[in-house]
Amino acid sequence: MFKTFNECYKYFLKTKKLKSSKDLNGIKTLIKNLNLNGDIDQNLNIIHVAGTNGKGSVISFMESVLIKSGYKTAKFISPALINELECICINGKQIEEKDFLRIFNKIYGAIIEIKKQGYPHPTYFEIETVLALLYFKEKNVDMVLLECGLGGQFDCTNIIKKPVLSILTDISLDHINVLGKSIKEITYNKCGIIKENSIVVTCNKGEALKIIEEVSEQKHCRLIKADCEIDYEISDFSNTFVFKNNTFKTGLIGAYQVRNACLAITALEELNNLGYVISKKISEGINKAKNFGRLTKISDFPAIYVDGAHNENGAILLKESVNKLFKYKKVNLLLSVYKDKEYKKILSILSENVNLLVVTNVKGQRALNRKILFKEAKKYYTNVVKQRNPKKSIRYLISKSSKDDIIICAGTLSHIREIYKEVLKHGRREKN
Repeated sequence: MFKTFNECYKYFLKTKKLKSSKDLNGIKTLIKNLNLNGDIDQNLNIIHVAGTNGKGSVISFMESVLIKSGYKTAKFISPALINELECICINGKQIEEKDFLRIFNKIYGAIIEIKKQGYPHPTYFEIETVLALLYFKEKNVDMVLLECGLGGQFDCTNIIKKPVLSILTDISLDHINVLGKSIKEITYNKCGIIKENSIVVTCNKGEALKIIEEVSEQKHCRLIKADCEIDYEISDFSNTFVFKNNTFKTGLIGAYQVRNACLAITALEELNNLGYVISKKISEGINKAKNFGRLTKISDFPAIYVDGAHNENGAILLKESVNKLFKYKKVNLLLSVYKDKEYKKILSILSENVNLLVVTNVKGQRALNRKILFKEAKKYYTNVVKQRNPKKSIRYLISKSSKDDIIICAGTLSHIREIYKEVLKHGRREKN
């Protein structure tokens, strides 16, 4: 057993090197060896959220509204942007180190038994998912917002039995080496979270919607389709839109956040129909929601924004927002991507109106080498520079930007931690 948080935290981080599971057998084995009295999600009211883009923002909108409505609200999200503990929260506060240590030691006892039995060591995400659910049960939360990490059918979070709602955000091509090479395959995978006789809420269209309809019908589910195609006004401070004859304003900027907000509102209205008293707080909660890393401003002079756009659809949505928000500004872009992403399409989509592009590497085996990114980028950008890492990249961009320029960092959420720390280190941050 571990005596200090730092000891268990180091051990926990080492499990990131373990190969990901392709089924739910690993997490089932872990839970079995915990000898729980009942299912791990017993007595938890869970809203399960899967999709390609928008999961974190939809959860942020719903979390804000539920908390303001007086519900003790937990959320489990991924990936971590600043530190791993931020993925496990109750009422907006991340799990404390003492709670993490205590629950991790319970899990470690089960890990020892698993190793004795000759089974593989549980993965990082298996451990984290179990730890989060145990923590939420212990704290008797009213609602859990549970984000799928990858796909749906074999994601660790799909160990739950009966969600209050299953939400499917926009589905597009991503993780094609794992989930499938077509919208059809990916959608079927993500529909794996849909349980028999449950309630499904989605904003999808086209082929993805047809598959969601098919699976929902097969599993005797009630499907609620959110109408997210609405007009809106956008500024660098907020989005304003009318939805179902009510005017809303979001603190989350970016054109795509209107769509996410409409999906969240539709799900919240269904919760209201189920007996949760939240309707009076929806507008206020939508306005106050925060989601770091989604077109988030982290500096004023120059203005620096970080955005998690990491696939083709995300790049299209980011481009739309940039064109509307910064139409008359000089935009400089920092980009790093994983090699399993459609980096050529991302580069092409984001090339419009970019003054300077800096490409770099993120850490890890999945990272696309900056030299490959640089070579491809020269086809679309007249001014391209490659830098060794995100820290050097943001320093270079700051040195080349005037106080009126805009710097946008995109391509992956993984470099945000380094960029944010470097910006804070030099005293540049957003003014409150």
